[in-house]
Amino acid sequence: PHDLRSVKSDQSNKQHLLEIEEAFSNALETLPPKHREAILLLKQQQLSYEEIARIMDASESSVKTWIFRARQKLRASLQNLLTT
Repeated sequence: PHDLRSVKSDQSNKQHLLEIEEAFSNALETLPPKHREAILLLKQQQLSYEEIARIMDASESSVKTWIFRARQKLRASLQNLLTT
């Protein structure tokens, strides 16, 4: 049985997760196209740097740089949400 506090807590957690999802989606949209594509291929498709480089017709070092910069920008964009 749920008491009123746990129901409110569940609703609050769900709302916070929705806010994080929306903020993440918005932050992804602000990334330069190559950075966004590289990070999505890495995380969603679980491809290796080598595979991403081949798909994007780029060097592995370029892919690593794009992913590093994408992570930095995403982390900065989401910092406030993740610390609350």
